[in-house]
Amino acid sequence: MADNYGLKYTVPRVSFLLDADTADIDEGDALTFTDATSGYVKKVDAAAEAVMGFAMQKVDSPSSDGGASVLVDTSKESVYEFPADAGSVTQALVGASLDIGADGRSIDINGTVTADLVVVGVDTDANTCLVKRA
Repeated sequence: MADNYGLKYTVPRVSFLLDADTADIDEGDALTFTDATSGYVKKVDAAAEAVMGFAMQKVDSPSSDGGASVLVDTSKESVYEFPADAGSVTQALVGASLDIGADGRSIDINGTVTADLVVVGVDTDANTCLVKRA
């Protein structure tokens, strides 16, 4: 790819350093920055935290800030499937911008604080939403 001078990544996977206060991370967990100045990431552990990407690997919580890193899918084109944190999904959710659930592995189908996940499909039988980052 010599014609693409300056190309750093061909797929949106980036390694980020972890905050020591994060819970253990599983593949597919939603991740967020700990704050505007630290530069570390952590697993989403509260409703309506801004999702910066999704973990692509399992990683144990580090003993100190930056003591471990995680590969993150930062793409806005990747689609993930998550259950509703409460209630039932409906076809009317398709196209809605919603929040991640408090556990980082569900969708708050009533949450619109950050509204950083767009519903691109639903499975009403499984009560799940297909979402991508807005």
